[in-house]
Amino acid sequence: MDDIWRRLWQGAIITLWAVGIGALWRKGHITAAFALALTGGLVVFVLLQLALRHLRRRAREDAQLAGDHAPNSPHAGRVLVTRMLCDLTRVQVAYLSQTFHSTAEARSWLKNALPRAFRGAMGELRRDLEAAREGESPPSLKLAREVIALHQRMQPADECLDDLAKSHPDHAVARPVAFVITEHIDPEDPQSAPLVASAAGWDPEQPTLLPTVEVLTIVKKVAGRQEVCGQVDFAAARQIICRNTETKVDLADGTSIYITGPLANAEQPSIKTYKIPLGFMVGTAELL
Repeated sequence: MDDIWRRLWQGAIITLWAVGIGALWRKGHITAAFALALTGGLVVFVLLQLALRHLRRRAREDAQLAGDHAPNSPHAGRVLVTRMLCDLTRVQVAYLSQTFHSTAEARSWLKNALPRAFRGAMGELRRDLEAAREGESPPSLKLAREVIALHQRMQPADECLDDLAKSHPDHAVARPVAFVITEHIDPEDPQSAPLVASAAGWDPEQPTLLPTVEVLTIVKKVAGRQEVCGQVDFAAARQIICRNTETKVDLADGTSIYITGPLANAEQPSIKTYKIPLGFMVGTAELL
């Protein structure tokens, strides 16, 4: 229905534009008609360029996820499943993490936030979301509940990072996020489920406020841009992190915030990274 209305509006605008040019031409306002035609042509050209840019960016993202795999390969199937899970999970998590003042407000929010591919199931999805608010555990929201539970466990670390950042303005802040791993999923197996881990980005060359997480995404600044080098398990890097820790804040849940200095060049090769598995991140900002 949204596509139909959009096409009707587009048709009406094009018709009015053409009628306007014709009316100006018939009345002898040739310069004005030419100006209107030129303006309309420029608008169409700009819109086409924006659309092409969006399509190219989306194609690059798909290529980066899929790598060199054939379109019908199992990996390509996991890429598609990952993209759909990412879009749906972020909406589910955001819906469950906020308060709505009325049913109409909740319905409107979900309609606007839900990707077009899922709108046909919006009624069923909203029933499951409201059931989850009442304490039930619909199977369709298992992944979203796991992400929310992880964010709740990370909240004390997030709050501590906020406090430490005020007294350590020269330190980068490694915000913990939920990393949903889909690399192992079999698209043809309905029992195949993603894994959820806590993750944070870390540039070893920068002094950093670094929380205890399960995996670290190693990044480095190259020619003024941040480049991802791979991942490492926090446990595997803990010894090196501790050697470069100026001080540490221990939290009640057994995790810690490490206030680190930059690693020496000789120590950085000791961090053996592995390729980041296929998946997606859900950060605190995406819950709102």
